[in-house]
Amino acid sequence: MCDDPCADDEIGVVFLADATTTHNPHRALLAVDVPRYGHRGDGDGPERWVALRLPFRTEPCVVHGIHAHLSITNTDFEEFAAAAREDPEGVLRPFPGPPGSWPCGS
Repeated sequence: MCDDPCADDEIGVVFLADATTTHNPHRALLAVDVPRYGHRGDGDGPERWVALRLPFRTEPCVVHGIHAHLSITNTDFEEFAAAAREDPEGVLRPFPGPPGSWPCGS
């Protein structure tokens, strides 16, 4: 365990580069849910391990946005995974927004 008070222990996601990442033209990273111990839902009841959710792939330029939304609980992991599943290649891509709002180069 990390005793760093600045650690993001509430976010619970890591982004991994694997063989698929290196062979994908978009270098799609694998977003993996990290198991954590705590309350599920409204926080009532005993603490327990919260179940893992299915991983998904994302373009690297979207990682910061995912991290930001998860840190303020604006969007949860399942919503990002569902959006990735809607893509023909199963990759979460930049969301529509103002030009230059995503540093993806496209």
